[in-house]
Amino acid sequence: MKRRVGRRLAKRPRLARPPASPKRKPSASERNGSVRAGAAAPRYAGRSLRALARLLASGSTRRAAARALGVDERTIRRWTKLPGFAAELEKARERRERELERAKERERKRRERNAWRRFARLNPEAWAEARNPDRRPELRPEPKPVADPGPKRGKLLRPIQFQ
Repeated sequence: MKRRVGRRLAKRPRLARPPASPKRKPSASERNGSVRAGAAAPRYAGRSLRALARLLASGSTRRAAARALGVDERTIRRWTKLPGFAAELEKARERRERELERAKERERKRRERNAWRRFARLNPEAWAEARNPDRRPELRPEPKPVADPGPKRGKLLRPIQFQ
């Protein structure tokens, strides 16, 4: 950061750099040669790949996805060839299917609710009968006949028989 001192710009003193970390062990992908040893980490990591998978699963073209993510189309082509991307794309497609099913179910429930409201508004008597079983004799439960319990014998379950 710079601060202004009069007409000149004065630089803040730099802090000392932390000591270099010891050399790390190469990863399995570096050992088997699939990734160049010492290669720079990709600038766009998991979040962008997940976003790309989500865009492609929702039906976007590669060109539209590149524009949305702010990268070149060739980068999109390269990302789609990465080893774990196919699985990520499949997960995004499944997620999208679940979202569509939930949205469809919400829409069905909304329509049903609105139909009941419309029915109640246009036919208040019929709605009251449909919702209240006391007003409809065919929906009233029949009274159960009271059975004669018989004589009480205390705690004994069966009578004692003398010989």
